[in-house]
Amino acid sequence: MTVPPTSLDTPLAGGVALFNAGAHFAAHEAWEDRWRVATDPEERRLLQGLIQVAAAHHKLRVQGKPESAARLLARGLAKLDACAADAGGLQLAEFRDATRAWFAAESPQERCGAAAVVSAVMPSPNHQSGAHQSLSGPRRPPTASSRSLRAIQ
Repeated sequence: MTVPPTSLDTPLAGGVALFNAGAHFAAHEAWEDRWRVATDPEERRLLQGLIQVAAAHHKLRVQGKPESAARLLARGLAKLDACAADAGGLQLAEFRDATRAWFAAESPQERCGAAAVVSAVMPSPNHQSGAHQSLSGPRRPPTASSRSLRAIQ
């Protein structure tokens, strides 16, 4: 069974709106409420991945725990990597890539030294041994809109 596309009245869409507004913990809670009762394995995987990514943002930004954030992010992205690029009617592939780029590009000072932890536990699924992705230009996170979850138009 495929995860149904988002609509404005679903817990998935409600969590997306909260996440995009920067309310990562509230998004986590909204998705977790649905995850607890969901029975479809694909829907549960998508929700659990989103929950873990939201929790990683909260751990990093609010609690200042970069190592915990990196571990949660790695687990969440692994689950999202196992989902279709358009799971739940979301532009999930773009979100995964932007999330990886943002966490990799954020300065080590802002992450309290988590750069090594993040790169160690969160390789890109396209990562090949010995090959490293680099960002051209100054190291800065992508714009907020590129880290947003968006519904497929």
